[in-house]
Amino acid sequence: MEINKKIASDLKTLNEYNKVYSWIPNEYQIRPSEILINMKKNLMDKIEKEYNSTRDYILIHLFYKKGEIMNGKLEVKEDNIKFNKFDVCRFRYQIDPQSFHYIMWYTCSKEFLTDEEINNDIKKDIYNIIKSDNYSFIWYENPKMTIEDIYHVQVFWIKNN
Repeated sequence: MEINKKIASDLKTLNEYNKVYSWIPNEYQIRPSEILINMKKNLMDKIEKEYNSTRDYILIHLFYKKGEIMNGKLEVKEDNIKFNKFDVCRFRYQIDPQSFHYIMWYTCSKEFLTDEEINNDIKKDIYNIIKSDNYSFIWYENPKMTIEDIYHVQVFWIKNN
């Protein structure tokens, strides 16, 4: 089974990978804990009240874009510049403690990216974190995205011994 690339997000594929690589989540590990689910719900409620969209929230808080209040809510005027941000998942799945769960966020739409480009972005960012090529990763698009208006992928990685 190949790693260091995109994999399918269906439960059968995840289960098969997890049998070989325990750091990749299986069907029983792809949800946050109840505490994190409640925290996520509270955040989503806040975003709905204070921001024009979840995209605006991400652009302001992860990409440090300037937000303006329009019709009582914060929003960002788009600049169409392609950025990416590799960030720890705030709502980590219940995965192997050795595994890291990150999100790769993009300001552009999926159609402006290739899988190879996403792979390279992930490799560069993991390297920048651990200053080594001694790691393994997989990524996939979540089929049940909470945030659908800004492209992002789930990344699971481990530092190899």
